[in-house]
Amino acid sequence: MYAKFQKETANDEHLQELQDVIFNGWPNEKSELIHSLRPYWTYRDELSVIDGLLYKSNKAIVPKALQNEMLDKIHESHLGIVKCKSRARDVLFWIGMGQDIEDKVKACGLCAQHQSLNAKEPMLMPEIPERPWSKVATDLFEYQKQHYLLVVDFYSKWPEVMKLDNETSKNTIDYLKGEMPIFGYIDELVSDNGFLH
Repeated sequence: MYAKFQKETANDEHLQELQDVIFNGWPNEKSELIHSLRPYWTYRDELSVIDGLLYKSNKAIVPKALQNEMLDKIHESHLGIVKCKSRARDVLFWIGMGQDIEDKVKACGLCAQHQSLNAKEPMLMPEIPERPWSKVATDLFEYQKQHYLLVVDFYSKWPEVMKLDNETSKNTIDYLKGEMPIFGYIDELVSDNGFLH
């Protein structure tokens, strides 16, 4: 495949023009470039030529003649648009690659069939309480070997962080009770362990 990339890069007029600009230096202004090379202006500091191949950072720039073959390889596992793009962006680059991947996946009947089976569940938004401190979320965490209780009000999104002497449930409840005279009575408390009313 390496030799194939070298051969097709050498035969790709567009990439040869890009190689000349990389070797000879970029102009001071984007407008001084030939139109077909202007999309590379943004990446000019990331482009290099090694052993007859062009790279954008550590990604091989794919010659036009090999782009369909690379699309087939990217898509062969039918991973869907997002994963195919992610897989490709790790090692390959060409202008418009993301759109080409989208078009390839959207044109695949197998991907379309499975996409409807893997539909994302809609995000459920919690009901906003009528008053502050009516519903709060809590979590315990450790920072620099100290234990803390985080409490966030659903109504205002106000966070309170309290340093705990110990992590017993009685101590945690006592800290929460200490907040009630300041903020009001808690009707509902949400934690990792479920709901308490």
